[in-house]
Amino acid sequence: MEPGKFVLPGDKITLAEAFYPGPGTYEDNGIVRAAVTGVVEVDLENREVRVKPTVDTPPKLREGVPIIGRVQTVKDQVVLVRIDFAHDRTDREPAASGVGGIHISRVRDAYVEDLADEFQPGDIVRAKVISVKTPIQLSTMGEEYGVILAYCSRCRSELERIKGRKLRCPACGHTETRKVAAGYLREA
Repeated sequence: MEPGKFVLPGDKITLAEAFYPGPGTYEDNGIVRAAVTGVVEVDLENREVRVKPTVDTPPKLREGVPIIGRVQTVKDQVVLVRIDFAHDRTDREPAASGVGGIHISRVRDAYVEDLADEFQPGDIVRAKVISVKTPIQLSTMGEEYGVILAYCSRCRSELERIKGRKLRCPACGHTETRKVAAGYLREA
């Protein structure tokens, strides 16, 4: 646990046995995780950890702006992503919607047969806004876009990248595939 560390929703902060989850956090199977995008704060006197939000309202989205979000739903033709953070942070006007969609044709430069092989609910993704008209449209085409942190579909542990699109769970050994972005957060 690092006070002052920038975290995204779902990031592990500490063990629940060490600190109580405070505002901006939640407990998930004995682990305190960030519920919002922000900076970790620690209250040693009360043994509480919290996340101070760095964004009061979502920034106004613009075409071409990279975003970070969490996959909410994977359907046959589209992946729905809750937008948590936009890299263009100079504008603080609320976005039209906090959810964007990645159409199957905008996932990669190659043919995609099954979106469930590219994304799973809970995955953290980096995508590019391609249209701000409702519904917001996103794309993960390009090396820098895709899943930056994935969770095992069996035990929910963080998956490690072993090679290319292949990911492995260090806890249960299960392997999965994703549309992995350059800079994936856990390398084996």
